[in-house]
Amino acid sequence: MPIDWKATVQRLVTKSTTEAELMALSVAGAEMEWWQRAFKSVKFELEFTPQLWCDNTATVGIVTKREDRLQTKLRHVDTHQMWLRQEVEQKRIQVSWVPTDQMPADGLTKILPRPKHESFVKQLGLEDIRSRVTPRENEEAEKRVELSAWN
Repeated sequence: MPIDWKATVQRLVTKSTTEAELMALSVAGAEMEWWQRAFKSVKFELEFTPQLWCDNTATVGIVTKREDRLQTKLRHVDTHQMWLRQEVEQKRIQVSWVPTDQMPADGLTKILPRPKHESFVKQLGLEDIRSRVTPRENEEAEKRVELSAWN
């Protein structure tokens, strides 16, 4: 599964964390659609609906439930809200709630204690291959790591 990641300061004015999360989802959704068009241009069709994860239940409800809607006088927030709702309804994007402590993005944005880092590695589907590497290759890799630590 492809992963696109970016951490930036939000440049738009919002009045609540729900609005801020909504804006972040909208930016991520636009990036996702860009990737879909790029894949399509090289004749690569995704066999699944791209998914955005959010740890704010109110925001997920706003874009996935017909009856929920964020009441705001901020037009830019309203525009993003309506666009996201449209994309979810048309099944071009799926928005799902994931608990904060299970967010894979934390491993890309925060310093993690060892247990959380191990969980992050598992979430990405990575595995330790040191046992498959010959001792000579292992020694050379360790030397490279030591040298890069000094530079």
